[in-house]
Amino acid sequence: MSKVLSLLLLLFLPLTSGLPGMPEANPRALFSQAYTLYSTGNLSEAEELFFRTLDQDYVLSDYSLYYLGLIASKRGSPETARGFFALLRRLFPQSVWRSQAELQMAKLAIDEKDHARAMEILQSLRAQRPRREISDESLYLLAQIHEALGKLEEAHSFYQELRRSSPLSSWASKARQDVSRLREENPERFVLNTSESLSAEGELLLQERQFAEAEKVYRKVLEMVPAGNSRPALLMALANVYRAARNREKGILVLSEIVRHFPQSPEAPNALYRLARTYWNLDDNLKAMDHFNQLKKKYPASSFIDFADFASARIHESLGNTEEAIRIYRDFSKRFPASQLRQEAAWRLAWIHYLQGQHEKAYQAFKRLSTGNEGDRYQTAAYYWQARTALKMGLAEEAKGIFVAIFNAPEDSYYKGAAARSLQKMGVAFDPKGLDGPISEVSNSQPVLIPEAAFHLIRARELTEISLSILAVAELDEIKNDGGDPGLYSLLMREYARNGAYRRSVSLANRIRGSSDELQRFRYPLAYWEKVDKLAVELGLDPFLVVALIRQESLFDPYALSPASAYGLMQLLPTTAAREAKQMGLPVPNPETLFDPDVNLKIGIHHLKGLLDRYENNLPRAIAAYNAGENAVARWQRQIPAEDDEEFIERIPYAETRLYVKLVLRNQLSYRKIYNNQARFEAKEGS
Repeated sequence: MSKVLSLLLLLFLPLTSGLPGMPEANPRALFSQAYTLYSTGNLSEAEELFFRTLDQDYVLSDYSLYYLGLIASKRGSPETARGFFALLRRLFPQSVWRSQAELQMAKLAIDEKDHARAMEILQSLRAQRPRREISDESLYLLAQIHEALGKLEEAHSFYQELRRSSPLSSWASKARQDVSRLREENPERFVLNTSESLSAEGELLLQERQFAEAEKVYRKVLEMVPAGNSRPALLMALANVYRAARNREKGILVLSEIVRHFPQSPEAPNALYRLARTYWNLDDNLKAMDHFNQLKKKYPASSFIDFADFASARIHESLGNTEEAIRIYRDFSKRFPASQLRQEAAWRLAWIHYLQGQHEKAYQAFKRLSTGNEGDRYQTAAYYWQARTALKMGLAEEAKGIFVAIFNAPEDSYYKGAAARSLQKMGVAFDPKGLDGPISEVSNSQPVLIPEAAFHLIRARELTEISLSILAVAELDEIKNDGGDPGLYSLLMREYARNGAYRRSVSLANRIRGSSDELQRFRYPLAYWEKVDKLAVELGLDPFLVVALIRQESLFDPYALSPASAYGLMQLLPTTAAREAKQMGLPVPNPETLFDPDVNLKIGIHHLKGLLDRYENNLPRAIAAYNAGENAVARWQRQIPAEDDEEFIERIPYAETRLYVKLVLRNQLSYRKIYNNQARFEAKEGS
């Protein structure tokens, strides 16, 4: 008889009588069936099967104890529930359910009005620094207890602490509602009647993405402070709200007030800088130039001066004032030797020479960049364009040698594909397998694990076997690798991938040095492949392009949510999703629905297909539009005469979009290289 069951017989003899005489069954099958029954609300049968797993010292006994405690609690048997939770804590102190068990014990105490005991448990639980969701709920329950005891100030304080510490959690949302209720019911205690208290509330609302409410609060503060030294800081706070809400028009008005009325304030240089950037992003180059010039003239010691100088050169370029742009770029490294924009200025200077047909100057400029320190941002790009320039100078053999070197380089790079296309245009035969880097084996040996890590790994693997991937990932997350052991990275990479936790597995694969076919498959997984392949083929798209884009957008995290409120695998904005759904004859999805992979992929792939149709299957333009929008690409098509796609990509004004296009194309190339015609046979469906 197992140790667990022996203790149960002592604690709960009436409940467990007769269980040892039941016929034995496979404990894995018992647990899987019990979990399914529990999940569907069949508590009686689930309880019996969870008990039977305990009889066999099953590896997931801590799980069985936790669910038995929940079942007892739901049935109104608090003492029995407490016994299960206490046994879990006693026998399995390392269990991922220990903190949850303590939280449940606190809830039982709350139900019995034993507030002192509940507070003791919750305070102890918080001191253990549990997972964020448990910490948040603990804080919320502490607030609720204090409110029930009539200690409203303490309750309000706990609610506010929760809002500050975890502003986007569901518990913080509840706390915000409770704070509003407390303030309405007790205005004499919690009224926000000072600029300081209102400002603090405005900052909280901004962090919670409650932009409309934050705007109201800051407007109220500004009415209270019509003048004085604090007004520019308040105006900047309001401008931050408009920036987060992507309301440029209102943002411009507020920033302009700071610049006009408070030029000596600490906020003025930042306001002028943000105005200049806003006008530049709106393609109003003359206004942008004027504001950048004002910034350089009025605030020469500002930390924004190097960017203002660089941006001025970029604008001169776009306006055709190339000589002035050349002058600024040429002097940039001397004026700003520590600036992170030095390399970009040198890159822009090389490009001006290239576009003007000054091939010798361009060649030398690209060569200087390409021979910089290893890992420099533009090293590979400059090497490629050095070769392109050499071609224009009639140096075909040199160009060929550079293209081949890039093509055979070990690292994944957009420029591998660009070099391959250049070699094809030159009529040079090359081996597509040359895209593979040097082979190195990935460690598949079991690293030596400390007992705590082994505890979680055993459970993770068992949960994987019964397809409880979310629970398996929670166990894997408990395994720490503070020493950076490559063997442990390799082990965790494989385990995460088996459970569809691709964001984690890809991140770990990228930490492992070297390259091999196996490692590349972990770096570029065929996540959600059955769905992607089916939807893409139906619309005539390359499914490798779709997974390449998803990898860049969300790293296959179906619950990804960007600061701009883009949702899910393909990072769809609700407005984009609504437009596409209407075109497809589908109901308009609410934002939460976009976390569903089926919905997100169906709408996202349709959106990508529409962009490819719009740009006549031109990949760089369609990918750029996916990132920056159709209006931006239409503007660039008018403003950027390009000899070919490679030139167009390099001249995309938005650095983020320029990099995004290169990375998606790199991903697509890598997927084709790794899987080729094997994709439909080796795919693994994401969880």
